[in-house]
Amino acid sequence: LRRLRLHPNRSLPAPLPSQASPSTPLRRCLSQLARDQATFVGSAEPTSVRSSNGRQDSIYPSGARLILFPNDTTKLVLPLAPDATEPGKPLCQITNISFANGDVKRMYSYAPCGSATHPGKHVYLYRDVNTLVTSLPALEFDAGYTEGATVKLYRFPGGQLERHQPDGSKVITYEDGTTKTVNADGSETAIFADGTIVTVAADGSRQVGTRHDALAVTLQ
Repeated sequence: LRRLRLHPNRSLPAPLPSQASPSTPLRRCLSQLARDQATFVGSAEPTSVRSSNGRQDSIYPSGARLILFPNDTTKLVLPLAPDATEPGKPLCQITNISFANGDVKRMYSYAPCGSATHPGKHVYLYRDVNTLVTSLPALEFDAGYTEGATVKLYRFPGGQLERHQPDGSKVITYEDGTTKTVNADGSETAIFADGTIVTVAADGSRQVGTRHDALAVTLQ
């Protein structure tokens, strides 16, 4: 994905134009960062400030830690708290990073029973192309994956969704409802909204059928 030129804003990415759709991943992501900034930092004075080599590290009464880097990157580390988006999960520490080019990253780390935190999901927003990439531990999808493997979910501005598996396969859902599964060996299966199924083998041979055909084979 291409990158933007440096953005002059030091604390948070610039807001979107008013005509931008409120449902876009970019607007939702930036709104969440703005809420975190207002809730945990706001207009409060920091309780401690340390500066070194152009980096400023501030602690706020809420327990949040705000770090300003000399390259205009900003990191906001929120205090441990229950994760409202993941009921039943242990305590969660969220870190928001705003880069100088306008990209943002939101990282979740979980602390079972208050112990050391363990990496959870990462959400990265490519601002210039309005694409949201979420990286999740693969074990949350399938216990057969090894620890450390990740599943990546891509959400594009037009509504296209992609799920990339650790084995190299991916599932793509298009705006019109078409779903395509691309396997690691290069074979593909596309299911169109009208029920047509197109299968492409690894050797390039194609087969066209329908959901009705697939159901008939299953019932035989």
